[in-house]
Amino acid sequence: MTIIFTIIILIFLFTFLTIFISKGMSKNPPAVFMLFLIVFLFITEASFRNRELDDSSIDFQVILRLSVWFVITLYSLVCYRKIFNLLLDSNVKYLTFYCFFCLITTIYSPIPIYTGVNSLIQFSFLIFAAALAVNLNLKQICLAIFYMSIFFHVISLILVPILPELAVMEYWGQGEIGGQRITGLSGSANAYGQMAGLAIVITQYLKNKMVIRQPVYFLTMFLFIICIIVSWSRTSIFITIIGLSLIEKELVKKYFSYGVTMLFFIVISYFSVFNIDDLLLKFSRNGSIEEILTFTGRTDIWLAVWNEAILSPIWGYGYASTKLLLPQIFETDWGWSTVTAHSMFFQLFFTTGMVGVILFYTALYIFYKLCRILNNVLLNYVFFLILINGLLESGVAGPVPNKLTFLFFLFFLVSIRMYYESKCKDGN
Repeated sequence: MTIIFTIIILIFLFTFLTIFISKGMSKNPPAVFMLFLIVFLFITEASFRNRELDDSSIDFQVILRLSVWFVITLYSLVCYRKIFNLLLDSNVKYLTFYCFFCLITTIYSPIPIYTGVNSLIQFSFLIFAAALAVNLNLKQICLAIFYMSIFFHVISLILVPILPELAVMEYWGQGEIGGQRITGLSGSANAYGQMAGLAIVITQYLKNKMVIRQPVYFLTMFLFIICIIVSWSRTSIFITIIGLSLIEKELVKKYFSYGVTMLFFIVISYFSVFNIDDLLLKFSRNGSIEEILTFTGRTDIWLAVWNEAILSPIWGYGYASTKLLLPQIFETDWGWSTVTAHSMFFQLFFTTGMVGVILFYTALYIFYKLCRILNNVLLNYVFFLILINGLLESGVAGPVPNKLTFLFFLFFLVSIRMYYESKCKDGN
C-alpha cells in the first residue's frame, strides 16, 4: 500500500511539474532553461554526505541526482531536433562518439552496472548541454552559473560551523599530509576551489559586460575570494589568476612590463635572503619539499596507472573502472588509496584506452581551434581550466561525470553555435 501511495504522489508531482514547465516554456523558454541550469549544476556539485572510498551503493543522494539529471534532460528534449542536429554536427561528432564508446565499454567493464549508469549520465549531460547551447546565449549561461554560485557558497560557509564533518576536510597519513581545508558542499577541497575560481572569473566577465552592478560585484567577489582561499586549492588559485588575466587582457598588456619588473625585483630580493627550498616550503601542505615535487604523491599514482594501462592499451578497462581497479593496484604506506588517476590523460588511457584518448582529445583540439577563431575571453578561460585541471586531476574524464564534464560539454557546444553564427554574419 505504501509503494502504491508513493507512486501516486510521484505521478502527481511529475504531472504538476510538467504543466508548470510547459507554461514557462510557452512564455519564457530562456528563463526556464536558466532555472534548469541552476538546479542541474547545484545538484551535480553538491554532496550531502561522506562515504567510504569503495562505497558504490545507492543512497538518497544518488537517487536525487539521477532523478534531477534525467528529468531535466527529459524536459530538455522538447527541442530534440535542434539538439540532435547539433550533436551530429561534423565538429561535434567526435565528442558524441566518445560518449557512445564509453557506453560500449560496459560490455567488458569489471563493473558493468556502474559503467553503464555513469555512461548514461554522461550522455544526459551532453544532451542537456546541447539543449542549453541552442536556447541560451553566453551571458544567460554565465548569469545562471553566477546565481547558483552565490547560493552554493553561502550555504557552504554556513555549514562549516554547523556541520564541520561535512564541510571541512581533515587530512591524515603519518605526517605525509596534514591540516584542514574547507570543502563546503563539494565534498572535496579541490572541487570547492574549482567552483569558487569559476565563480570569480564569471563574476569579472559579467561585470565587464555590465550585467551586474558594482555593489553586487564587490560583495560577491569578496565571498568567492574567501572561498577559494579557505579551500587552499593551489591549482584552482593558479587557474583563476590566469582566468582573470584573460578576462582583463587589455589591462594586463598595459601594465605587463611594470608587473614583470616588480616580480623580478621581488624574486631577487627574496633569494638574497632565502633559498629555493624555503620558497617551496611556503607552498607545501606538510612542510616537505617532496610533497611539492611529487604533486602530493600523484607521481606514484601515475606510475601504478601506467603499468596497468599498458596491459590493455587499445580499449582500456571500461569507463569508470578505476572505481574498482585502482584501489587494488595502488595504496600508500599508510593505507590510503584513490579511485581516480589524478590526471585526465591517465584516466582516459586506463578506462577507454587509445580509442577514447583519440576521440576525446580530437574534440578538445576542435574546441581549442574554435577558441582561437572566436577569440572570446570566457571560452579561452574554460579551455585553459579544462586543460590545466586535467594535468593534476581526472577532471572531465573522472569515474563519475562531474561539473567539469558538464562545463566542457556546455561551452564546447556554445562555441560551435557561436562559430556558425559568426559565419552567417560574415556571409551577410
